[in-house]
Amino acid sequence: MPLQQQFQDEMTFIKSAIHDFADMNPQLSQFLIEEGQDPDVERMLDGLAYMTATLKAKLKQDFPNLSQDLIQLLWPNYLRPVPSITIMNATSLSDRINFIPKGTQVTTSTSDQPACIFQICRDLIVTPAKLESSQIVRESSDSLLLTFSFNHSSEPLDLEQYSFYLGQDPYIGSQLYMMLTNYVTSASVVINDVELPLETPKFNLVGFERSDAMIPYPENTNTGNRLLQEYFCFNEGFLFLRITHENKNIFPKSLKYSTFSLKVNFSRSFPPSLKLRNDSVQINCVPAINLFHHDGEPIILHGRKSQYPIVASYQYPEDYDIFSVEHVESCNRRSTTNGNQHQYTYVPFNSFKHQIQREKGYQRLYYQSKQTQHIKNKKITHWLSFVRGDEELWQNKDEIISLRLMCTNRDMPAQLHIGEISHITDKGLADVIKVQNITRPTMQLSPILDSTLYWKAISNLAQNYMSLLDTEVLKQMLMGYNFPAQHNRQSEKNAIKQLSGIQKMETKPSERRLPDGLMVRGFETSIFIKQSTFNSEGEMYLFGTVLSQFFSQVAALNSYHLLTMINMDNQERYTWPMKIGQHSLI
Repeated sequence: MPLQQQFQDEMTFIKSAIHDFADMNPQLSQFLIEEGQDPDVERMLDGLAYMTATLKAKLKQDFPNLSQDLIQLLWPNYLRPVPSITIMNATSLSDRINFIPKGTQVTTSTSDQPACIFQICRDLIVTPAKLESSQIVRESSDSLLLTFSFNHSSEPLDLEQYSFYLGQDPYIGSQLYMMLTNYVTSASVVINDVELPLETPKFNLVGFERSDAMIPYPENTNTGNRLLQEYFCFNEGFLFLRITHENKNIFPKSLKYSTFSLKVNFSRSFPPSLKLRNDSVQINCVPAINLFHHDGEPIILHGRKSQYPIVASYQYPEDYDIFSVEHVESCNRRSTTNGNQHQYTYVPFNSFKHQIQREKGYQRLYYQSKQTQHIKNKKITHWLSFVRGDEELWQNKDEIISLRLMCTNRDMPAQLHIGEISHITDKGLADVIKVQNITRPTMQLSPILDSTLYWKAISNLAQNYMSLLDTEVLKQMLMGYNFPAQHNRQSEKNAIKQLSGIQKMETKPSERRLPDGLMVRGFETSIFIKQSTFNSEGEMYLFGTVLSQFFSQVAALNSYHLLTMINMDNQERYTWPMKIGQHSLI
């Protein structure tokens, strides 16, 4: 609110208070509300109103600093952009099995401007085998037939090493996801028309472990929050499956063959209209996110400012956006440890390392980061404030501060097309593996630093495991993590429509016996939901899968949670396996 408007509000309040006071004390009314008041008194009232207005404006300005510190500790995702994400496909250039570790960088090939840099989100085993076709066999019971081919000089990779990506088409992928995780009855490997049954085949979920995270999250934050954010921002990242079985050496070495098939049988039929495409099921795929380390521009710390702007690049200011501050160190200070000299490092002021720094005799050097958002163009500026235990020694001296940042390429990746991210920075991998993006990168979503940020903090503070088992509380929490809905009106409408499908939730305490014989207490939740508010039954099932994993992350240790979803359109019941609680109280 502008200061002038705040001043007028204060004047209105003072005049109203004067009349109320005069009504309560009529003997003083002639001095308060009658004509001919003292002009000096009027000026004093003006001064009081102005002073109160400026005080309120200052409090309102400083309040975001308090809320930002709290959010930065507990829910930093609200202060960070959601980077662009895509799906990469790898092709082996040799007959050997290759490995792409998590964090490997892939980029665009450009010379006139900074390249868009993505990093691989999960470890990927790249097999020389090719998935030639995928088809639905409609017999007495439906089955899925995946046909692979490989060179005679190579051997087929064990099935458990394959990662199947289903998300190239949202409708087909979600339906396959539901069938493969909930309705598989048996599976077999077909070689030269001979079926070799798999013992206890099972398709396992990918993307729900902390090591599978697409968006970096601090260790102290709840993994369940990350699952919700990634689901709403890029649910294709969960449409990955891996198969497990108990067979040993399923592929016979005595036979000569260059193709084999994986046949999966189901207890339920596919929708008649479902037609698979050549790319409906793919292998050698992995998500990649537009994140990379970058050295920011140095800061000259002279002590005459309370905060200093963080600049990623003076040369290309519009091509870099700051995701987080990773490392801050002084270029002027030196210390010696075990005979080795190293630079002094500033630590975050809110990192609770004050006592550790003091006990170890380290120099007390701290930094604190803040963000401000421009009112008109919504551009975010990052700031650093410094606390130095020896501030008096650095008066009239300049200290050079170097920064290590985690950055994105802002909106540049959204302009890329399929196949334009095709360069591996690791020379050893580039000689044996070819990569390319098979989906267009998503648009980056910038954080919104308005008044809603404070309410998000309050909402998260007020939540607990039991409150989340209430329908309305759950809906509000889900909307809070739907970042696309906060930037796009159509996404908001879709989110409201989907959440309106949750009709009611029923939760009851229960007890179960673990495989080792111990009894454990927990809760069983039934969600009644309308399929018609989703694009397909498979999409609704994926939503339930994410909710099941989320509830297990917020449930307390030494307890469990069991989720059942009832489809109110066809009365189908989906029950996910019992999940042991992962939320630690400390």
